[in-house]
Amino acid sequence: ALNYLTKIGVEHSLRYAVQLLAPASIVAKYRNSDIIEVEDIKKATELFSDVKRSAKYLKEYEESFMK
Repeated sequence: ALNYLTKIGVEHSLRYAVQLLAPASIVAKYRNSDIIEVEDIKKATELFSDVKRSAKYLKEYEESFMK
């Protein structure tokens, strides 16, 4: 899991990788585990976007938002 977080830190940002630890920990606890696995981090990345993905989403659905 640490290697996967490192990859996320390099590709996106270190801040985003560190911020994923909290939701990944919750996902792991939901599985009744104290150890964060790669699948927990992947689930957290599905739930929480990084800045680039958020900006892309906003641009894509710009017309759907209130003005």
